[in-house]
Amino acid sequence: MENKTKFETVMPFINQAFEKGESFTFKPNGVSMMPFIKGGQTSVTIEKYTGGAKKFDIVFYKRNDGKYVLHRIVKMLDACYGVCGDNQWWVEKVKNEQIFAIVTNVDGKSTKGSLLYLHTLCLRRFIKHVVKYIKKHTGGRRK
Repeated sequence: MENKTKFETVMPFINQAFEKGESFTFKPNGVSMMPFIKGGQTSVTIEKYTGGAKKFDIVFYKRNDGKYVLHRIVKMLDACYGVCGDNQWWVEKVKNEQIFAIVTNVDGKSTKGSLLYLHTLCLRRFIKHVVKYIKKHTGGRRK
C-alpha cells in the first residue's frame, strides 16, 4: 500500500526552509507531470518564488480550492500564466500570487531539460490524446 502524505503537513517545513533562504526537496505524488516527474519516485527541489517565471518553468502553486499543484508554464498570458501538467491536455490559468515556489532541480538535475523535450511537449501530448481517443472509440482493437 502506497503511503501518501497530505501536503498541508509538509507546508510548515517548506515555509521554515524558505524563511532561512534554503531550498526544499521532496517526492511529489501524482501522475500529471509524467514522464518528467514520476509520482512518489522523482525528487524535486523547490525554492521560494520571488517572481519572474518564464515559459517552461515548473511552478508550485495553490489552487483556489486549497489543493497544491506542481505544473509547467506553457503560456505567458497578460495577467496570469497558463500552466499544464506534462501528462495533461488542459491549460489552467494561475495568477502570480498563487505561486509560492519554483522547481529548480529534478533528481539533482536542472529543470531546464532538453530543448527538444520542451519544444515537442505539446505535440507529444496531442499524439497521446489522439491515441487514447482512438483506443476508446475502437475498443482498443488493432486491425
